[in-house]
Amino acid sequence: MNGIILVAGLTFRQAIRHKAVHVVLALALGLFLANLVITSSFTWEVGKVAVDVGLSTVSLSGLLLIFFLGVGNLAADLERRSVYMVLSRPVTRSQFLVGTFVGMCLVLLAAAGILALCAVLSFKFSVMGKEAWVPMGFSWSLFGLALAMQILALFVLLALGILLVCLTSQQFTALFLLFLAYVIGQSLETVQKAALARTALGENPVLTWVVKVAGWIFPNFSAFDYKLAAAYGLPQDPVQMAWVAAYGLAYIGFSLWLAVWAFSRRELS
Repeated sequence: MNGIILVAGLTFRQAIRHKAVHVVLALALGLFLANLVITSSFTWEVGKVAVDVGLSTVSLSGLLLIFFLGVGNLAADLERRSVYMVLSRPVTRSQFLVGTFVGMCLVLLAAAGILALCAVLSFKFSVMGKEAWVPMGFSWSLFGLALAMQILALFVLLALGILLVCLTSQQFTALFLLFLAYVIGQSLETVQKAALARTALGENPVLTWVVKVAGWIFPNFSAFDYKLAAAYGLPQDPVQMAWVAAYGLAYIGFSLWLAVWAFSRRELS
């Protein structure tokens, strides 16, 4: 546990000194101003637009941090063998990976917190004097749940990225595969529904089998998307949300377990 805390703290301190974090802060200010400008162009659904822009910005900033700060730096450290500096301390390989994951999760939480605060403030200013255009069922609790699900999706992507870094030997390969997995995961649910519909009509059962296999391999990121529900204040089934959260946590745990297994068998010298 001490090794995990050590690596997590080191990862967090290195990350907050990185230029990417400064970009996130600039993005937060840009969000605050953009929401005011964008929502002023709409005569209705002001609240929906403000919430959608705010949550989308959190997701975009998280993706940038994962690709260019988290996974990118880890892959570069393994290529340059600079990971020896950490492993020379009383830190095991499993503690190094888990600590790196925890440290980057803290960075994502900090960035999401800053952006969420800006989203809330911009929402307040955007709907000022336009309360009639805010959805009747809108609630901050649902907004918070949508934000939490989005952060969990980022954690899933981060864990998958760490796994790909441990399985591959090049930074570009790991980042390309992670981008591919993200694109597939975003459209996986839609493709599954289309494949099942074609199978019901007796068309191409092989495609359905391929899509089902892909569903077991790639994370279904669309399942974590509650932006529409938060924007319109649509009621959600708490049991379904609990299952989605459990799915995300299980995917994170399995990805980290595979990453530790692959990293423990990797030759660093």
